[in-house]
Amino acid sequence: MIIIPGNNHKRLLGAVTGALLLTLAGCSEWTEPQSVEIYEPTLESQNPELWAQYLQSLREYRGSEHKVMMAKFDNVDGAPTGRAEHINCLPDSVDYVIMNNPDNLSDAMVSEMAEIRTEKGMKTLYTVSYDTIDDEYAAYVEEWNAEHAPETGEDRDADQTPEEPAEQPQAFGEFLGERTDYYLSLCDKYGYDGIIAGYTGVFPGSLQEDAQAELLANQTVFFDKIKAWKESHGQSLLFFEGMPVNILYDITLLDSCDYIIVDASSVSTAEEVTFTVMMALPEGFAAERIIIGTTMPSMTDDKDESGYFSAADGSQIYAVTGVAEWMVRTDSDIDKAGMCVDHAQYDYFDVNKIYRHIRAAIDTMNPSILN
Repeated sequence: MIIIPGNNHKRLLGAVTGALLLTLAGCSEWTEPQSVEIYEPTLESQNPELWAQYLQSLREYRGSEHKVMMAKFDNVDGAPTGRAEHINCLPDSVDYVIMNNPDNLSDAMVSEMAEIRTEKGMKTLYTVSYDTIDDEYAAYVEEWNAEHAPETGEDRDADQTPEEPAEQPQAFGEFLGERTDYYLSLCDKYGYDGIIAGYTGVFPGSLQEDAQAELLANQTVFFDKIKAWKESHGQSLLFFEGMPVNILYDITLLDSCDYIIVDASSVSTAEEVTFTVMMALPEGFAAERIIIGTTMPSMTDDKDESGYFSAADGSQIYAVTGVAEWMVRTDSDIDKAGMCVDHAQYDYFDVNKIYRHIRAAIDTMNPSILN
């Protein structure tokens, strides 16, 4: 029987690899170091029939009832180099790969997306984020203002007064529509399996009536395009990530989303995870298809404390471990569908086993009676 969540098939390679290394070590007549290309046998090459059975079991696992694992991946521009930059090195039980840099994909990366889809049933998505576009607009306006600064001091005559420029920066609504179209176009360009509509925004109840009307107008630009995209891409996946409670647009749009991802990467206890989910949802909105967003600890920022969790005994553990344990608790009415791990590739670098914590989290969420 093939047990999918643990991905233990690679242990079969240990004996063969060990024998090869012993053979090389026994060649005492070699007196000078030489560059030797060591062939590492794989299950696929050693037993194609067993490998085919494994892949079939893996694809069947995708369709079974289980808690899903999503991995956000910081893909690099250009072709992958080190093994940590390859998405086909992710644990086979990862259900969805989310590209954090969705454009400028290399041919090699597009090929790997097709590979993991065809062989393993693993799907690839990316995020179309309102908040990202909002940040892009702020940067655009700052740059525009710098380029159109009025003349001052010796740049103008003493009797002249500064005047408002006739030209104005592009309105946010128009900018939002163009950038949303651009991001949506990437799905067909690279052959993604779907998108995540991202919206955090601000709580509308804190705004004046005119500000609420403006916010609704902007949300309408964004979500109308998401809705139209879904209607024209019926077979593609659509997830939502963010704060449904902040949406003024017709909330029934979320009914067409397969999952609702709630970001809990800044919290560190199980109780805070539950509270974060409940605060993210509007009154009367069912807590169904909920994915908890968390993150691996940063490898570059010592001051970044995200990615860690406080266990029940007070010890510090990785957030993926804490969220996985929260997933199997039955202390709330939340439909716990799985987790989404940001910066997943950080977990590749483990001295014991690549992607050790993500693999363990999958096993915790989907325990096997044989484990």
